Amino acid sequence: RVVVAANDLGIFLWDSATGRELGFLDLRPTRSATLHPATGDLLASSPSRFIPWAQQTRQDNSSLTLAFGRPQCLDLPVRLGRFALEGMGARAVVAHEDHIHLADTTALSQSSILPLKGRFETLTISPDKKWLATWTVDRDHIEVWPLGQTNSQPLRILPGIRHFAFSPDGRFLVTCSGRQYVLWDT
Repeated sequence: RVVVAANDLGIFLWDSATGRELGFLDLRPTRSATLHPATGDLLASSPSRFIPWAQQTRQDNSSLTLAFGRPQCLDLPVRLGRFALEGMGARAVVAHEDHIHLADTTALSQSSILPLKGRFETLTISPDKKWLATWTVDRDHIEVWPLGQTNSQPLRILPGIRHFAFSPDGRFLVTCSGRQYVLWDT
C-alpha cells in the first residue's frame, strides 16, 4: 500500500490507496530506497551509507500513519550506489565503486564482496535467488551473473539498457532496447 520513491532530494512516501503523501526523509542524495518485503522497514542507500529504519505504522480505518525509528547503519563502506533486495529481503546487493557487496539485511555487520567488476548503475536479483542482472554505463549492456558462485565473468551478456526485470518465478529476464522488449530464458 505504501509507495516509495528516491532521488537526489531524499525519500518520498505515499499511500497508494488515497494518493496522500505520508512523509519525506531528507537523505541527500538517495541512490535507492524500498520497504523491506517481510518487515516493512525502510531501506535506503546513499553515497555515505546503507540505512535501515524500523517501521512503526498505524492504520485506523482508512487512515494510514507512517513513522520510522532511529536509523541504523549496515557495516558497508562509503560511496555506495544503488541496491536491490532478494525476494524476501534477507540479503541485498549494493553497488560500491567498481564492485558489489552482498549484505545480510538482518545482521548489520555481515557482508561479502562479489567477484564482479564494473560501475554498476542498475541491479536486480531473480526471485529464485539464482541470478543477478546488472547494467553499467561504460559497457551499455545487461550482464547476468550466477549469484552465489565465484565467477568473475558474466554467464550471459544481453543487449539492452538499464531497464530490465525478472519474471516472478525467475525463469525469464525481460530487457528493453529502444522500443523493443525481449524475454530471455535464464
